[in-house]
Amino acid sequence: MLQAADKRGPNIIVLSKAGKPIFSRYGSEEDLMPICGIAQAILATASTVSNQENDDNGIQFICAKNLKIAFLTVGFVTLIGVSEDEEITEPFLHLLLEYVYSQVVFTLTDQMQKVFQRTPSFDMRGLLGATERVLDGLLLNTASLITGGVEVFPLDPLLRNHVSDVICNSTKHIPETLLVILVVKNKLVTMLQSKRHRIHTMDLQLILNFLLHQPGLLDNESWIPICLPNFESSRYVYAYINRIEASVDLTFVCIAVQHNTAQFELYREACAAIQSFLGILHRNGSALKSMSSIIADSVAPSFSELSHHCPLVTTIRNTNLDSPQMKEYCQSESAMHFLFRWDVPDTQKRGKTGSFLTQFVQSSFQVPLIDFKSQQTVWCMYQKLALRLRNGSAKAEKCVVEMDRASSQHNNKKTKEIKDGNLACDGEIAVNDVQACLGRDMFGLLPPVNSISYSIQGSNMYIAINAKDCEMYAVLSSTISITSGASMCARLIGKLLSDRNVLFLGSIKTWR
Repeated sequence: MLQAADKRGPNIIVLSKAGKPIFSRYGSEEDLMPICGIAQAILATASTVSNQENDDNGIQFICAKNLKIAFLTVGFVTLIGVSEDEEITEPFLHLLLEYVYSQVVFTLTDQMQKVFQRTPSFDMRGLLGATERVLDGLLLNTASLITGGVEVFPLDPLLRNHVSDVICNSTKHIPETLLVILVVKNKLVTMLQSKRHRIHTMDLQLILNFLLHQPGLLDNESWIPICLPNFESSRYVYAYINRIEASVDLTFVCIAVQHNTAQFELYREACAAIQSFLGILHRNGSALKSMSSIIADSVAPSFSELSHHCPLVTTIRNTNLDSPQMKEYCQSESAMHFLFRWDVPDTQKRGKTGSFLTQFVQSSFQVPLIDFKSQQTVWCMYQKLALRLRNGSAKAEKCVVEMDRASSQHNNKKTKEIKDGNLACDGEIAVNDVQACLGRDMFGLLPPVNSISYSIQGSNMYIAINAKDCEMYAVLSSTISITSGASMCARLIGKLLSDRNVLFLGSIKTWR
């Protein structure tokens, strides 16, 4: 009942403190009602015991053989993660709950806490709308969850800089703009942001996931409210979304604080100017001046003609149709798969919280990792290796101890801030509150430099290695030695970093 038959991953259930179901990844509403009641009874009992023992953490996990149940309570909302996969780690299950809560806040803001405070039995499902695909898609993007980063579309740096300059010149005069991004599906082409307001990587993850799993919004220009939980979780900002080239899923997005018609029109004009400079057709099919020479009367231009006049679209289309680069990386070091994370420092806020834009690239799965079960095994092993790099062990006992330690540190820091008057104590719950970021703490920070961890399972060697500001996970053959495997990963890191100007956003353009 709790775990789906198709085994796509853990079940996630979101409910109110009154036991009202809000979301479930699997299972019908009839099945959910008794589960929600039992869950709240367990939590209430555990809360009573915790209060008696002066423990602020409450219940976090229940483990019985292969069954793992994780709990996350944020204000009046409870999230439950259930897995029967013995390879899923407890911190990763908790991490899934944190991301799901943030995606719910992305849709509703954390003002929903006040709604539940006033009306505990309120049914929130109607306000969430058709977000099941968005939440489910978030849970399936394991690479993004493990790295805590966003995927970047590989592009020639000169072309990327040209596109960035065009976008910057077209949007820098528009007031109250927080963020401008150009995206292919859910991969960043470029990004610009205000100097005064920096966007957290997790908020970028939520935006990209939303764009990928709400394709209906991209059929027309959209002006919609969204919440960026790590920017300001109690209010909406407003997103202008326009898919400027449908054939390659190229989408232009502007995020603004203001909500008015004038702001929308400014973004529409900027988008038209960007299309003109890049040589892309308007949505209605009318050609821009830069393309007038190839359009004759009523005859529409062919894809080849459009590509000739739009290097960006040409490059994206060729990369989508035939992308040998990642495969070449794999073949050069005999890897069956790799996942590479790079933390790009914010030069203006280096050393401060949120001062990195975490990015990643990954290869496709090579033979024999072509079936779903094999790929799930890879992701589970990467989870464990990440925890071993950071904590020395991925065992449940060690992970729970580390999460308790992190929770205690958060509680002590919060208590001190309240006493010092640096933190208001008004009952509102922030997304980065104590329990809502423990999983991110476990996976987010890079471990000490030059760490290595590995595991041999059957014919595969799973290995993780990190250097300054970067981290590599890979699957190699178990027939080679550990030393050879580490050397192969080190060489692969060197190749990726030598191509970092193509694979990553090396710097983020800013204005004002």
